[in-house]
Amino acid sequence: MPTKIDSMDLLPKHRKLFASRMKYKRNFLGLSQSRLSQLTGMATSHISALETGQVNPSLDVMIRISRALDESLAYFVIE
Repeated sequence: MPTKIDSMDLLPKHRKLFASRMKYKRNFLGLSQSRLSQLTGMATSHISALETGQVNPSLDVMIRISRALDESLAYFVIE
C-alpha cells in the first residue's frame, strides 16, 4: 500500500520554512488568520494559502507578515 505523502513535504524548502514559521508565530501570538489579514491588508484566503505553502510569497508580502508578527524577516527565511 502506498504511503500517504504530506503536501508540505513536496514544497521547496524555503517556502515550507516560511509557511511553518508564519503559522507558528501567528498561533504563538494568539492571532487568527482573520486578524492577521486585517493587520497586513491581505485577504484571509491569501494568509491561508501562505501558511499551507500554496503560494510563493513576494518580498513585499514577507515584509508585511514580518512586521505584523513583530519578527525579523530573517526569522522566516533563514534556518
